[in-house]
Amino acid sequence: MVKVEKMIRVFKEDKSLEVLALFDTGSRRSYLSRNLAEKIGYERLREFKRIPLDVEGKYAELVGWAIVEL
Repeated sequence: MVKVEKMIRVFKEDKSLEVLALFDTGSRRSYLSRNLAEKIGYERLREFKRIPLDVEGKYAELVGWAIVEL
């Protein structure tokens, strides 16, 4: 299995954090951990959205958003 990692900077208005990102070349979406989202000051959605992951039977909950620059 090939692992693709890169340091990226995550932005939210005047805040930014440099983090190590793991890239899934087969994924159509990107995710941040709740811990990182809270540190950067994400915008919480009124209701979470359940999102299927690439692992069969596994889901994530979309709770907010932030801007990621690669």
